[in-house]
Amino acid sequence: MNLFKKIYKFYFIIIFLLLSCSKEDYFEKEIHLDFVVTLGNYYNFSRWIFIPEKELTLLLFFNPDSYVVKEKDILSENIRFEEYKTQSWEEKIEVFKKITQKNPNSRIHLKDQQFEQMIDFLEGLELFLIQRLQFLESDHFFLEGKSRFYSDYLKDYLVSLETYERGNYYIASQNRHFRFETFLLNFLYQLRDKRTIFEKDNQIKVLHNILKSEIHIDDLRKLFFTLASYDFLVVEFPLMVVSNHQTNEKELVLNLEKSKEVYESVVENIKTQNEIEVTLEILNASEVNRLANRLKSIIDSQKYKVMATENFPFPLEETILVNNNGNSLFIKEIRKILNIDEKRIYFYKRTREVGLSLILGKDFEMNKFIRK
Repeated sequence: MNLFKKIYKFYFIIIFLLLSCSKEDYFEKEIHLDFVVTLGNYYNFSRWIFIPEKELTLLLFFNPDSYVVKEKDILSENIRFEEYKTQSWEEKIEVFKKITQKNPNSRIHLKDQQFEQMIDFLEGLELFLIQRLQFLESDHFFLEGKSRFYSDYLKDYLVSLETYERGNYYIASQNRHFRFETFLLNFLYQLRDKRTIFEKDNQIKVLHNILKSEIHIDDLRKLFFTLASYDFLVVEFPLMVVSNHQTNEKELVLNLEKSKEVYESVVENIKTQNEIEVTLEILNASEVNRLANRLKSIIDSQKYKVMATENFPFPLEETILVNNNGNSLFIKEIRKILNIDEKRIYFYKRTREVGLSLILGKDFEMNKFIRK
């Protein structure tokens, strides 16, 4: 009996220590962090809000090329764009403070060399492109399908304009902004597979030196552990396209008051834990006839709404899941249902009516899925 008590006490101490250590690896209070990337003349940014009680990171985005107006301003053909346009990213990023009513606790600012060093130190980034991209000034090929991008490829991917975008500045600007979101979402999701880097003191010290941030090295470890563990939810502040009659160009306009409403609504939904309907399309890249339709009839329900089934433009060996809206909240459950490995989940930010695109590859076996 005494031996049993000693063993029980020993295991209780071990479990307590493990739990205590793991808790120290995460933030314990709400943290606001601004993340900025500047590559040459290009810049983009986002605000990350860590909510420990929900184990959730809010990712706030707006296009940095957009003009900012208040509700009282009249959006008309006579709008004076120059009155609202700010030249520096430091001024533009203040929008996050106006919307959230909070200053950032800290900031990570990656410039050219830091960006290159961090991406290569973390062994690159894997992206899945729905279609091949052709840029105006790039020596790299960006083919459809999945590829591992290192810093030189990623810089071109973020900065360059696609060939068809010449003369369509607002379209080019928004597409480039979506490419930034695509990069960042895949980067954050793939941190799950890089936890061992943050566990080693020498590795986290190298990363801390690369970032050159005011963040303390212990807090940097917490930051990466938190990012690798939390779900994330994208908040995209709404933009309007307005004609600028002085330049005959279309301009992107951010309405500050409406953006506040969007942010407050999202925060309220998080508190009330309103269930989100998962919308998806099933695309057939397996070369097996009607496979997408057959799967739709099985998984279509009130919770998982299949909006469309189509053939995918090119065949794939493996089944993958592409997230279009940037919200990882409902990925865990649906990937278990579909038996998709975490490494075959990608983010591709774009304007779509469906949240997820399930692309069936040649490895998908309907009979095994039904038995499961």
